[in-house]
Amino acid sequence: MAIKLRDDSKIPVKVMFLGKDGTGKSTNAYKFAVGRGMKPIAIDFDDTNINTGCPVMDIDLSSHIIAKKNIIQAIRDVEKDPDYDCLIFDNAGSMVDYITADPEKDPYNKAGTGAFKAIMKTLRKSRLNVIFIGQVDFYVEEPGPNKTEKNNKKAISINAWVNERYYCWRTGDNPSEYQYHCVRDKDREGNKNG
Repeated sequence: MAIKLRDDSKIPVKVMFLGKDGTGKSTNAYKFAVGRGMKPIAIDFDDTNINTGCPVMDIDLSSHIIAKKNIIQAIRDVEKDPDYDCLIFDNAGSMVDYITADPEKDPYNKAGTGAFKAIMKTLRKSRLNVIFIGQVDFYVEEPGPNKTEKNNKKAISINAWVNERYYCWRTGDNPSEYQYHCVRDKDREGNKNG
């Protein structure tokens, strides 16, 4: 019996764009997807994905239960739609906030953890290309003696799952002088500073 080998060319693209507010993450994510021949659509959790050119889904996020259900349904809908093959989650941290119950009602965050796992499981099964956009709360510090913060477990999970990661920032003192920068930190093969 011959062992069947995986075709690495069929592995979906999974990317994370990280940076502070206003550093061009949404724009760079859209340009990245289009530049690689993908057909992206976004879920914009903060209403900040404006003027990027990327279509944005309109989904109900009115409660943690509804948000979980509708995010999972959005993944399934995009997977079936021939016009799209890439889903952008803009902003991953806010997505986590939307699927997290009120701490007084769920002090151990079982609902949020369960919802996050269900969303990630749906993504893993979907074969969609996925781009996460994260603020500084999704930056994961490397282990070591100078480590200053406790990493967010959901951030660790997403950062480990993606096969490319980019950091975005801007320089300049006022909007007319801003210059935007975005560099790759991890490439598809897992190499740091790829």
